[in-house]
Amino acid sequence: MARLQSVLFVCVGLLLWVGSQACVSPVDQEKVQSEKVEDGGVNDGVAEGVVGDEAGELKWYTTCGDPACGGHRPQQGVSACTSQKEGAACASEGEKCDPINSCNQLFLCSKTDPKKQVGGCPISTRRLKRDIRYLKAHEQEAIHRTLMGFRLATYRYTFDPSKSKKHLGFILEDQPESPAVDAKRSMVDLYQYTSMVVASMQAQARAFEAQKQTVEAQSKEIQRLRQEIQSIRSVMRERSLLKKLQK
Repeated sequence: MARLQSVLFVCVGLLLWVGSQACVSPVDQEKVQSEKVEDGGVNDGVAEGVVGDEAGELKWYTTCGDPACGGHRPQQGVSACTSQKEGAACASEGEKCDPINSCNQLFLCSKTDPKKQVGGCPISTRRLKRDIRYLKAHEQEAIHRTLMGFRLATYRYTFDPSKSKKHLGFILEDQPESPAVDAKRSMVDLYQYTSMVVASMQAQARAFEAQKQTVEAQSKEIQRLRQEIQSIRSVMRERSLLKKLQK
């Protein structure tokens, strides 16, 4: 049980680390989709506490980068940045340059922050989320069963010229409906994948705890029966001794 709890703590730590490392920029926001509100007004798409971008003004923004920072690697067709600075004005919308950081973010010339778009960097603060509903026990158990059905494979990337490094993971096409699949980018959504692992571990921990309680209850019952047997044997010995004395 202690080993299971230790693994669970590691998974939770990994989840928090992935969420915090997904972007170097200190503000990771979601774009809140415009919708009608009860008083007849219109949501302007900016969450409470988030400063909106100046409409129509081209600026340098950082992209999300890798789901987890693992060291810089050159990106094909993107040159290194020179004098570009995040937040500074730029002239050509869609232009990119590489600031060379460990999360492999890029600078993008845009009118809006790409990190604030739907599907942008994962964020965890309650104030920027809505429709929050915590998973029930049976839903965690369903996720556990789903993960147990994942077929893990080793593979090499076709675009790796050396074709020497072997990777481990699952194939997106094997689990097309999984929340861990980001089909548009042909990537695994590591934040959701890790969340699924945590849900699975919680379901396992609950099952093991139930088994532990059952075993403990059975052990207590066995101990009680042993005591009763000992008591019966003692009575029988006393009666036998009494009969011998009476003779």
